[in-house]
Amino acid sequence: MLISDARRALFVHVQKTGGVTVQSMLEQALPDGRHLGKNRHATLAQILHKEPDLAGYWTFGFVRNPWARMVSWYDMAVRFRAAAERGSPGETKQLLTNGYLRKVAYGYSSFDEFVMCGPDEFPRLRTPQVDYLSAAERKVDFIGRTESLADDIRHVFDHLGLPAPETVPQKNANKEKVDYRERYTPLTREQVARVFRRDLDELGYEF
Repeated sequence: MLISDARRALFVHVQKTGGVTVQSMLEQALPDGRHLGKNRHATLAQILHKEPDLAGYWTFGFVRNPWARMVSWYDMAVRFRAAAERGSPGETKQLLTNGYLRKVAYGYSSFDEFVMCGPDEFPRLRTPQVDYLSAAERKVDFIGRTESLADDIRHVFDHLGLPAPETVPQKNANKEKVDYRERYTPLTREQVARVFRRDLDELGYEF
């Protein structure tokens, strides 16, 4: 999440949608950027509950294909585990202090088990993305997509009257290009469709 009072803008950060890249670029471009509490993945409803006046700000967030998002979530934890096993202090500390990340990294024997069991254990793994981007009184004004990240970030910058970035560096991303479809069985594919039915219906994503 990032708030700019000067630009009257609010960024709602949905996990695993390119939000680290978006927020990093916004923090560099908006000197007055501020946070609201420690929950960087607060929903729009939670943000407006704490600061109702933000309802008048131009509000935006990013979403991602739910099947690709689940792959990204699991692979991030696997990367953390591998780095920790190599002795990396940063990843080791994260795994020791973050119970969710530790569970995903060590508690599931496979991606299939993560998909089938994870959503029942962790609310973040079963919360539709559209829930992050809506509140009783309003929805976000613009929804960007990971699939068109560079173009949509440029749209955000243009709307805010900021110079358009020439390049969009990918932060916190898997360096290996993988086809998420290859990771799914019919059972796990249907599980994601069931859990994120509202995202599929409202955002138009398909497998």
